[in-house]
Amino acid sequence: MITALDHIAIAVPDLERAVARFLEDFGSSARRQ
Repeated sequence: MITALDHIAIAVPDLERAVARFLEDFGSSARRQ
């Protein structure tokens, strides 16, 4: 059984990469405007 804590521990590294990419994409689109 996967607990919520186990799930978060597994998901966090991917989440951090996703957030970093989102911020990079958002910053790029903001600079173009």
